[in-house]
Amino acid sequence: MAENPFYNRGPIKEPGFFFDRQAEVARVLELLKHGQSVSTIGQRRIGKTSFLHYVSLAETLRQHGLVPEEYLFAFVDCQALGSQDHNGSYVGIVEAIEEQSPTAVRDSLHGVLEQRVDSYQLLRQLVKRLYRSGLQVIVMLDEFEYMTQNELLDSSFFSSLRSLTNYNVAFVTTTRVPLMKLRYARTTDVGSPFFNFFFSLQLGLFEQAASENMVRALMERGQGMWDEMVIDWIVEAGGNQPFLTQIAGYWAWELGREKGGLEPRDMKRLQSAVYEDMESHFLYCWHQLAQKEQETLAALPTESRTPATERLIQLGLVVEDEGGYRPFSPLFAAFASRQPMSSVLRAGSLRFDLAQRQVYVNDLPVDLSPSQYVALRFMVENLGQSVSYEELERELWPGELYQGPERIKGLISKLRMALGPAGEYIENRRGFGYVMQLPE
Repeated sequence: MAENPFYNRGPIKEPGFFFDRQAEVARVLELLKHGQSVSTIGQRRIGKTSFLHYVSLAETLRQHGLVPEEYLFAFVDCQALGSQDHNGSYVGIVEAIEEQSPTAVRDSLHGVLEQRVDSYQLLRQLVKRLYRSGLQVIVMLDEFEYMTQNELLDSSFFSSLRSLTNYNVAFVTTTRVPLMKLRYARTTDVGSPFFNFFFSLQLGLFEQAASENMVRALMERGQGMWDEMVIDWIVEAGGNQPFLTQIAGYWAWELGREKGGLEPRDMKRLQSAVYEDMESHFLYCWHQLAQKEQETLAALPTESRTPATERLIQLGLVVEDEGGYRPFSPLFAAFASRQPMSSVLRAGSLRFDLAQRQVYVNDLPVDLSPSQYVALRFMVENLGQSVSYEELERELWPGELYQGPERIKGLISKLRMALGPAGEYIENRRGFGYVMQLPE
């Protein structure tokens, strides 16, 4: 078996490993051809940097009817400029453009480029010279958040960048949220004219067919033949998120190579390896969410589309499925279910939405009377501990005199029936009361 083809963890620079996004690529190039700047939006690890690299390839330009010799793409890593002042930031952009400039243009500016005195005037001269030579400059500002959060850069800096459009310069930014929703070091920057002339382009999850195509193509490249069960599992575990699908494919390949193929009994081990590798990404996503969004995730699946659900869909963490909404990957669903939540209580297949006073069994709502709800919650809160008839009486009907266990026994009997299979969690303690025990 050849080497593992699912090795891409960073930005993809080899075009043969770039999948999907063809509609987005065509749209961006059409806009850039007319000098329109583009704001590319997408969550962490969704492939924004890979997208920039692919768009700027000469081969890509030719495929979309553009002449590569008429364009200059300058890639700027804004993270590397995150602590630079005006001058340092201009220099970083100049160096990125200079690196891609034709030799004749660099030679004509040799003396000026060496001086590095007035970096902004240097930048203007450089793009002006390129414009007169017939080149359209595209400045690609990757991870642009680092610039907007830099306290050393103010609105005059961003306005000066916009002035470069007089020389047909266009910008492509990548950010995790729309430009107007970014955190800014200076609130006055929000009104800068630099931020109001971008076309917004969202990079989201792949379509399932695209994910399947990627997995099959990579497996073929690695000269591997896999059972459809494994391919389906990789796509499902990755949740149509390209980076996570790569992780699932990587571990499927490694385990398959070790065992000479994968069988159903191997899937538990595979899932454990993939989950462990994905967990740090899940943690990052989880900690970026507001409390309401976390609570919404913990309560999925659901049929209601709330503002929090809408936000999670935009983040690529929730997808629509058969008229309802669920986490994008079953592994992310498992992760979310394990996170401690003050408004969510869990016990085996039981889930309590404390804010709504709603109980779910295997994510399906269960209709309980107020007394049944209180009794069940009390036992869950005392999981593994025996609770007496009298304790339950006091919890349910405080202030009333205890009159024996019969009323409690009748209530618990109806509660077990309402819970279905989960009713077996409630065990009798003969002559004393009950205990809630979860199956191992």
